[in-house]
Amino acid sequence: GGLIPYAGTFLTFSDYSRNAIRMAAMMELGVIHVLTHDSIGLGEDGPTHQPIEHVPSLRLIPGLDVWRPCDTLETAIAWKTATTKRNCPSALILTRQSLPQYDRSSEMTDNIQKGGYILKGEESSVPDALIIATGSEVQYAVNASNALESKGVSIRVVSMPCVEIFEQQSDEYKNSVIPKGLEKINTKHQGGIPSMEQRRYRASAVLNRDGDIWVFGGVSANTSSRSTEVYEYLPNGEGTWKKGEPLPETFRDTGIESHCTIRYFT
Repeated sequence: GGLIPYAGTFLTFSDYSRNAIRMAAMMELGVIHVLTHDSIGLGEDGPTHQPIEHVPSLRLIPGLDVWRPCDTLETAIAWKTATTKRNCPSALILTRQSLPQYDRSSEMTDNIQKGGYILKGEESSVPDALIIATGSEVQYAVNASNALESKGVSIRVVSMPCVEIFEQQSDEYKNSVIPKGLEKINTKHQGGIPSMEQRRYRASAVLNRDGDIWVFGGVSANTSSRSTEVYEYLPNGEGTWKKGEPLPETFRDTGIESHCTIRYFT
């Protein structure tokens, strides 16, 4: 009939739903799972509610589309796409905290449904480097890009709300979004692009330097406070770059460590 089943809970409690999610993927059932409070930014509920491994573990389930939108428009398109895919379950990973909204051209809006697209920067120009981000980390990628551009460094920001759908696109489209030969940063607080996709884009599963790609992230969850205070306290706050580690040539002397709330660590 015309009914579409959906379920909703905190992302950290998706563990209780894992068998159902996995079975829906195996049976090709278009169930939609709305999983909220996607990061350490959920605030006062504390570490028991802060998801760390949950998005990577969901992405490991074959046949499941995992969406992690960065604002209202991406969320709407994620929901619309999920409702039209009746032979594939979807997980919508949503945040608790307020997020900035981004203006987009009609072409950019159309490209959201392709799973990954250029949010900031021109496709026709070759940037100095590229930042890939998802969900609530996109705002930090954009902030870092703005700070770097003020220092003369050209940065492309790629929002990748659904890695699974992006991987289904043509090689031509994927290469237009993520060109080869560029220095890249994958952003990851709790819930960002996980290790399998980091390896796919030549980044390390343990979030360290690998070739010309650097991954920034954090996996700490031991604090109960307002989201802004949690980001400052844990090693994800601004200015918490690991001392003594060299940056890629493109990012040196740019002050990115003062503008990106994502920490590089081994």
